[in-house]
Amino acid sequence: MNYQSINVSHLLRKITFNDVLFNGAYTLDVYQNCAFGCIYCDSSYDETIYIKKNAIEAFKEDIKLFEKGRIIIGSVHDPYQPIEQKEELTRGILQIIEEQDIPAHILTKSPLILRDLDILTRLNDIRVTMTILSIDPRIVRLFEENAPSPKDRFQTMKQLSYNDITTGIALIPILPYLTDNSFEETISMASQFHAAYLIYKYLELKGDQKQKVFSLLDDIDVTLLPRYGKLYYERYSPSNEYMKEINKKIEDICKRYHLSSYSVPIIN
Repeated sequence: MNYQSINVSHLLRKITFNDVLFNGAYTLDVYQNCAFGCIYCDSSYDETIYIKKNAIEAFKEDIKLFEKGRIIIGSVHDPYQPIEQKEELTRGILQIIEEQDIPAHILTKSPLILRDLDILTRLNDIRVTMTILSIDPRIVRLFEENAPSPKDRFQTMKQLSYNDITTGIALIPILPYLTDNSFEETISMASQFHAAYLIYKYLELKGDQKQKVFSLLDDIDVTLLPRYGKLYYERYSPSNEYMKEINKKIEDICKRYHLSSYSVPIIN
């Protein structure tokens, strides 16, 4: 993995649509690309991680210009990937968020977030979502080998919850025919580790990402490619029929475990 420092003119990006998944007004990423290298993520195709060295200064200037609103930290690139241990840019951003009393929502896969418990516990409006692809070791090994283990993520969530920080999980992305048969086990585990909500979104297949995923699917099971070809025919997300079926399945399970659930509305 290569690292390169860059300067940016702005750090905040305004969300121009109704963000039903994360309830945000702005996104913020202090790193570009991600060392976890998850196969399904288009943040992983460039082997250079760009460190926004002036992120804290740029953020201070941005908040002078924008109205206060919830900031989604790590909307694309994990804010607690390994380089954060050294750079502490995410920590610096949280310090400003505390000073300015700005609502925030952090998305991560990393237990490194626990380093910043001292700040997180002082924030008035904060939630943390841990992304969980699957609890199946084989699926995890194939698609996100370099990311922290699901066990570590659940333990992190439990620790955050014990410190009165609202936490939940993101089933992102749902991999058709691979992770959609273990929702019960995953949601049950999330409930045991004090998740308050579940966010989910389906695998999208575009450009290079599609080719990379399809190549891996062929190695897993030769029957998967034709099934995906049919499910994603002339579209980058699964068919509406499939999504409606899975939505109902997830919502029913979440009701049993008393978790709120959020997904992107299906467009007919």
